[in-house]
Amino acid sequence: MDTERPVFIQRYSTRPSPLAAAVPQIAETLSGVWAEGPEGRYFTAEQTFPRSHRQGDYPLDAFLTMDSRAVARLCREPAIDGVDLSSALFLDTETTGLDTGGSTFVFLVGLGYFERDEFKVRQFFLYDPACEVAMLDAVSALIQRFGVLVTFNGKCFDVPMLGARYWSHGQGHAQSYLAGMPHADLLYPARRLWKERLGSVRLANLERSLLGIHRTGDVAGAQIPEIYLRYLHDGGVDRLLPVFYHNEQDLLTLATLATHAATVYADPFGGHVRDGLDFLSVGKAYETAGDIDNAIRAYDRALSLSLHPAAQHDACKRITPLYKRTARLDHAVALWEEMVASDQRHGIFPYEELAKHCEHVLGDFGRAESLVIEALRLLPLDPCARTTVRNLEKRLRRIQAKLAAMPVAVSPGGDSR
Repeated sequence: MDTERPVFIQRYSTRPSPLAAAVPQIAETLSGVWAEGPEGRYFTAEQTFPRSHRQGDYPLDAFLTMDSRAVARLCREPAIDGVDLSSALFLDTETTGLDTGGSTFVFLVGLGYFERDEFKVRQFFLYDPACEVAMLDAVSALIQRFGVLVTFNGKCFDVPMLGARYWSHGQGHAQSYLAGMPHADLLYPARRLWKERLGSVRLANLERSLLGIHRTGDVAGAQIPEIYLRYLHDGGVDRLLPVFYHNEQDLLTLATLATHAATVYADPFGGHVRDGLDFLSVGKAYETAGDIDNAIRAYDRALSLSLHPAAQHDACKRITPLYKRTARLDHAVALWEEMVASDQRHGIFPYEELAKHCEHVLGDFGRAESLVIEALRLLPLDPCARTTVRNLEKRLRRIQAKLAAMPVAVSPGGDSR
């Protein structure tokens, strides 16, 4: 099936086409094979790795030992719970741009999967844009053998990109299957677990900071579209080798990252987490998932480690409501008292909470009054405060009314005190 070449492809084309001369070199240079499908000829490169191959700190097959429930909760994808993880397909694409418009091609589709005693990486290469349908058809046939998709930013990038190409050729069934697969997109758990500490959760930074992976001979992702466009212009196949390596390494890293993230989430208390900020992040993930007991454990561990003041304040604000929900009010009160007594700036939060406790639980209106007055003093200095002056003043008036209504103590000599 012929397709009209977009303007950017035409700009990098000459007469006669340099791609015809490149075809004989592709299989030898890129270590792959040609195949014929229902829609024509396509090219794939294939690499195999033993399941014991280590990508950084983990062997590839450690992924298969993960609890699918932990992966499901980590990725907030309930459909993964109970699925055999050996049916996982790791997906990474290289494209000519970042939008899903008709001028953007997915020129390399990398797929990784476990098969018997190996981990296979198959890379489908768009050697000529005129042969796109044949490549897409072969990719779809392989994808439909698997039950779970694993990507990094695949929900916003790889899947929509591929889906747009299927849609443009009327292959709605392939687009629907891909979009409907249970999907473990590791970008989102990476943000939840490590952005607090690392700032950047780009895959390259996660490799260096968390996974013990240090690449050599790689190419920057931002350079990849131009490398492919130059290939279309002059047929130079050699320059594509770093692109294939980059894509292959991304797939291997997906297995390691999935293993590490699921291990951290399943048991952060077993030595896999050591940093206070990471415990704070894990606690937030547990709290969002409704696992209150583990959230408390994680926040408590975070507070026992070194945290900068803002993070410590955040952990305190998060753990004390959970103490109250789980009938551990004494723990919450002790922490509020500690925050009030410390020299660190915790804002009005502990003062307001202690004032509520003194007013409603202890009936200590005098202490409640002094705490609200202090909160009013600190309010302009607390950028995170949600309470307004009006609310605090209303609380103060109520407490003072209760104080005024209290009976006046009279000494034995008749003097009021």
